[in-house]
Amino acid sequence: MKKIIILSALLIFACSSDSNDNADITGCTDPNAVNYNPSATQSDGSCQYSFVGDWRAYYYTIDNDDILFIVNYFDISFFDDGTMLIDTELIGGAPFGSTGTYNFDSETNILSLIADEGGAIEFWNVTYFDGDLLDMNLTDVSGYHDTQWARY
Repeated sequence: MKKIIILSALLIFACSSDSNDNADITGCTDPNAVNYNPSATQSDGSCQYSFVGDWRAYYYTIDNDDILFIVNYFDISFFDDGTMLIDTELIGGAPFGSTGTYNFDSETNILSLIADEGGAIEFWNVTYFDGDLLDMNLTDVSGYHDTQWARY
């Protein structure tokens, strides 16, 4: 009888324990991502980030010529409703900026910027984006723009 009780106890324990208790849960492990999974223990590369927020250029060249030496700041703000604000101040000058709309195509990594005052749509190639840093480039009539931005 004692053997039956011990075997029954072992059987109940074996059936109630989950063999996957130690299995990794894959998902987005970055708390800055919009699809963060707090249960994930292993990143699967699926993290997605939002452009919404305020960004400051810390690197901006046109045809390898640094343009940030002539500005106090060069900022862009993206809003939930798909609008944007570009805000810049030249050294010794007054602030100026423009407004418009934006759209990001995650399949092609193209960020489209459309100014309210018209002009050509800018198609920026996003080469790196992790929610805190944004690297993108563009070729237009003024040359090759290479930029790096940080969220602030």
